[in-house]
Amino acid sequence: MWKSLVALIVGLLAISPLLLSMASYGPMGGKYITDNNYRHFSPYERSAKYTLVNDVMLYLNKIAELLLVIGAFFVFIMTVLEYWKFDKMYKLEQQHHGGGRH
Repeated sequence: MWKSLVALIVGLLAISPLLLSMASYGPMGGKYITDNNYRHFSPYERSAKYTLVNDVMLYLNKIAELLLVIGAFFVFIMTVLEYWKFDKMYKLEQQHHGGGRH
C-alpha cells in the first residue's frame, strides 16, 4: 500500500512539468504554442522563411546517406570475413577430427 502511494507521488512529481506546460499553453487561458514560432506561415511563405534550414537539411541528408553507404559496406565486409573465418575453423576442425567423426 505504501509503496503504491509513494510510486504515485513520485510519478506525479515526474510528470508535473509536463502538466504545467500543457496548462500554460493550452486553451485554458494561456496562449497557444504556435503563436511563438513560424509554423503559422502559409506553405507559400515557408519556402522563403526556411531556405537556410532547407539547405542545411539537404546537406545533412547527403552526409547521412554517405555514412549509411560506408556503414553498409563495412557490414558486408565484416560478414564476408566472419564467414571466411568460421569456414576456415570448420575445415580445420574437420581435419583434426578425421572427417567429422568424434
